[in-house]
Amino acid sequence: MLNTRTKAGMIAFLACIAFAWLTLQLFSPPKSLPASANTLSFSAERAMEHLKIIAKEPHSVGTPANEEVIKYLVKELEILGLDVQIQDTLVSRVNEQRKSTRVSRVKNIIGVLKGTNSSKGVMLMAHHDSQPNTPGAADDGSGVVAILESVRAIKAEGTLQNDLIVLITDNEESGLLGAKAFVDYHPLLKDVGVLINLEARGNRGTSVSFEMNDENGWIVREFKRSAPYPFANSMAYEIYKIMPNDTDFSMFRETPVAGVNSATVEGFVHYHSMTDTPENISHDLVQNHGANMLGMARHFGNIDLKNTKAEDAVFFNPIGSSLIIYPAKYNLAFILLMIALFVATVILGIRRNQVVLPQMFIGIGYFLVILAISGIGSFLLQQGILAMHPHYTLFYANNFYNVEFYFFAFLGLAGFFYAVIFGFQPELNGLSLSLGGVLMLAMMTFGLMLGLPTGSYVIYYPLIGYLIVQLVLLVLDINAENKPVPYAIGQFLALAPAIGLWSQTIYLLFETFGLTQAIVAPVILFCFLGILMIPILRMISLWKKRILNTFGVLTILYGLVGGAMTADYTKEKPLQTHLMYGVDKDHNNAVWATNKRYKNDWVGTLIPSDNPRPFNEIYPGWDWQIWRAVAPLSQVQSSNMSIVSDTLTIDNQRIIELDVQFDDFVNSMEFFLEKGSGITDIRINDFEVIPKATKKDDLVYVNFYAPPMEGFKFTIQTKNDTQSVRIVDRIIGLPTDLFKEPMPDNMIHGPGTRSNVTLAKKSYAF
Repeated sequence: MLNTRTKAGMIAFLACIAFAWLTLQLFSPPKSLPASANTLSFSAERAMEHLKIIAKEPHSVGTPANEEVIKYLVKELEILGLDVQIQDTLVSRVNEQRKSTRVSRVKNIIGVLKGTNSSKGVMLMAHHDSQPNTPGAADDGSGVVAILESVRAIKAEGTLQNDLIVLITDNEESGLLGAKAFVDYHPLLKDVGVLINLEARGNRGTSVSFEMNDENGWIVREFKRSAPYPFANSMAYEIYKIMPNDTDFSMFRETPVAGVNSATVEGFVHYHSMTDTPENISHDLVQNHGANMLGMARHFGNIDLKNTKAEDAVFFNPIGSSLIIYPAKYNLAFILLMIALFVATVILGIRRNQVVLPQMFIGIGYFLVILAISGIGSFLLQQGILAMHPHYTLFYANNFYNVEFYFFAFLGLAGFFYAVIFGFQPELNGLSLSLGGVLMLAMMTFGLMLGLPTGSYVIYYPLIGYLIVQLVLLVLDINAENKPVPYAIGQFLALAPAIGLWSQTIYLLFETFGLTQAIVAPVILFCFLGILMIPILRMISLWKKRILNTFGVLTILYGLVGGAMTADYTKEKPLQTHLMYGVDKDHNNAVWATNKRYKNDWVGTLIPSDNPRPFNEIYPGWDWQIWRAVAPLSQVQSSNMSIVSDTLTIDNQRIIELDVQFDDFVNSMEFFLEKGSGITDIRINDFEVIPKATKKDDLVYVNFYAPPMEGFKFTIQTKNDTQSVRIVDRIIGLPTDLFKEPMPDNMIHGPGTRSNVTLAKKSYAF
């Protein structure tokens, strides 16, 4: 028979699991509203009618499909009564990391609905282009249709006080170039007070506001007042600032504009994929996106937007969509409170004979051992999964459609290690071991405060709640021996803040990084949360090892067996495949190539060789080893360059004016100019391009998107006596005449500009 202590401990343990599940249920989007919903409300079903048109096919920058999307959006905005214009311009942006310059012709759609007495404008932003191999229903069709439906609802209610500005940018996917064009060139920028941007890194789940402007105190408080589902946290804001990822919102960071940037990360397997279709997108996500955008637009549209900055704030959802906000300057006070509570708990615990100081230091050792073993075990499990299912590596972050199964496998593995290690020395005091881990976490908080100042709450908030309850239990002299039921209830309450905050954090981390960073989830959950659970686990000391070991093993098996049973790709869950066809027009030969380390069966028939080599017959200086094979030569049309003039200035600089013409449609072009250090200027028509020479090969690399098919003038100013130019034309699609059998229907072309693309290289010397 189980005694009262063991029963109370088991119930508290199960209550913790149930509360974690409830936390994740509360972290979910609202249900979509039907098309028959009140006209003043946002209806995802009404928005979906637009999405079926916008995302019916891929529509990357400069393509005929994108032109059709632009025409549709202009028409719809005009029907809604906006004053619409197209910002049609060239824009450039230097990529410091790749030592290149991106240039693009962009067509931004801008609409204005004048307010009755505007202080500043409220801008709604999303991008209308997709990547080449995706219809872009979520990314970013969901943002675009949220704008259309929000504007419709606003018009149905009446005019706002402030101007409503719509910016639907072009070529976000190739470097945020449409947003940069607006920020650099458009006079409306000075009239924008608040920016609301919508993005997507998946196709379902909750719309999370992961970025706001610096000095965000004002915007986050107004966000809480206006968004009906205000999911946000300042830790995401801190992490995103130091990551290499960007959205259109990034182009506004150096402007006075305040703003909110929101996206979803669930369903990451569909990101930039041909499966990102209207049929696959969650209508609830569209509802979440749109309801928040409409709420914010109405709120910001009727308040003064002249002063939109205040000192930075800490903000987070303790559970569900409730949002806690306070000034970041209070961080130190909360950390000092945490330390004071810790010291008081230790002192009183010693006096009550509930804390043994030497065992606290054993708890520190346990914490570090758990951290190390869970990390190593998770890494080995990750490698094992990828070895068994190498086709997962063809997807972003190795995320296949069944990635959620592996979430359980990693958690179960960490739980198993946890049970094994804490099964040793069962006579040790639970609170003492726990406080040893708490001390380690408290020390981490100081590092977070320095490195991620508005993110340090992620540790001190749960610890303050935990220590307060432990202190109360000690003051009332409630322990597992004399009052097991109240003690178990108290331990559950002590864990509630940590479970509420960390459960959704762990889930988001796994959804965001998947199998590439799977170590993060179990380490945080079982080293941070697990260390706090020791007092409960000690209540079931006679059973805990058996229970946790069994629970861990069953969870691992559930994840691995479930993953294995769903690892096959099908027509409904197709395999991404990555293939390039390169034509060297200088030497009249061709090559198949793939930049993925794993070759699926279809690619393997075209590239049987297992001897990777550089792709430098197409790209100069490309020393990355890739799979490749000789290919039949197809008649691929490309651009042609001819010299118009070659003049010498008085300071001995050559100005070479070249004419570029096209025999067929080209999506984008890459220019490689040798002797780059001697180049002083490059122009496309009359637009000045900023050259950036590589350190390694003395090349200037210019990537030109959406070149005008009527041709253009390319001008080089150089100090060199001779100048070499290599052009690589990128054409979406592969030559169909080379395939005896089409790609199987359980495969799709992978994302990016290095997949499903024909590359035509031609060199010139002047």
